[in-house]
Amino acid sequence: MFSVSGIVRRSGARALAISFLVAAVLVTGVAAKNQKSINGNVNETFTAGYCPAPEQNLICAVSSGSGQISHVGRVKSAFLAKIDPAILFRYGCAPVSSNGTLTTNNGDQLTVLDSGTICLPLNPGDPATVTGDFTITQGTGRFTGASGVGTYVAPSYFSPDFSSGSSAEVYTGSVTLPGCDSNQNQSSDSSQRDCGN
Repeated sequence: MFSVSGIVRRSGARALAISFLVAAVLVTGVAAKNQKSINGNVNETFTAGYCPAPEQNLICAVSSGSGQISHVGRVKSAFLAKIDPAILFRYGCAPVSSNGTLTTNNGDQLTVLDSGTICLPLNPGDPATVTGDFTITQGTGRFTGASGVGTYVAPSYFSPDFSSGSSAEVYTGSVTLPGCDSNQNQSSDSSQRDCGN
């Protein structure tokens, strides 16, 4: 035996589940529509020394440079990286974390967090290898509300005393720009945001 109220309850639950599924698909579609692949290079120079207290046992490397990233444009970079030298010189590799900004010529900016590993070179004259993941956490100007993820590789050359050096970073990933149509490279809202090429 069945009851009308039982059928109504089951039908209502099914309808609710279907509506959540449709909403999820629509949101995913919008996110994919606004997502753009990014690839690019940033060449940097850096100076390194012990961090101020309370992180005086870590090495802080302050870097700046410039480069070109697809769907972002020409950028200037400014980053602060931190490394534990005790781990690096004992094991040859160590975790490295950094945070900083990529700023376009007109001042629009992306804030980026990097998390990876640095390994000392096996042979004199070879670069240290730095690899890891990056996360775009926020932006300003045309990047307001931006987010993104990806990977980076940064062969790095150090001076003999490790106080300075240079790196050539290669970024590969994606950035999501709210209000942008990835199929048309233009804003899908009334703000007419420049969504890049």
